[in-house]
Amino acid sequence: MYYKIYIRESCVVLTNEAASVLNLAQEPEFVAPFPRKKKFILNYVDALEKSAEARTFVFIADDIEKAWQAFKECFEWIEAAGGLVFNEKKEILAIFRKGYWDLPKGKIDPGEDAETAATREVGEETGAVDLRLGPKIGATWHVYRMGKAVRVLKQTHWFAFETHSQLLVPQADEDIEQACWMDFGAFVRVEPTYASIREISQQYLSV
Repeated sequence: MYYKIYIRESCVVLTNEAASVLNLAQEPEFVAPFPRKKKFILNYVDALEKSAEARTFVFIADDIEKAWQAFKECFEWIEAAGGLVFNEKKEILAIFRKGYWDLPKGKIDPGEDAETAATREVGEETGAVDLRLGPKIGATWHVYRMGKAVRVLKQTHWFAFETHSQLLVPQADEDIEQACWMDFGAFVRVEPTYASIREISQQYLSV
């Protein structure tokens, strides 16, 4: 079992398995026991934030859930949900925001479940209607800064959706410049995008 947390294009992997059995996109640069103290965890996060290259740090813990809880406590926690939406041509609904190709997603509101949030966010960000909810694909995690002082750890729940071809309306007040239908094979290879988006796209292929 493992958790993969993206920090820019790099990632931290928390696992209770040998690093050699993990299916990672690149060989880990660093493998060590999980650091228990918050200051050590944040030192590693700092190093990955400042790195211009994609790097992978693997931390091994006997109790993976205890290590995950300790990691989470270093950050402000946010849950979000989004969708991989396909039309009858098996094209995926993609958005372009802040210079990157992305998938529609957003924060889960208080009292809202992940499925409802994913449906709402897809509709709000793209104008898509008649969304038919499919299976959950998986989850991704990433760390980012909110201002200079606050670090956020966001978990995004991803669901498959089906709908029909339709005119899309990008949500301009969320900095979405474009919403479009794209061949899925092209989307998997599109640049620039985020490492977490590449990962969930690959996970969809195995669902």
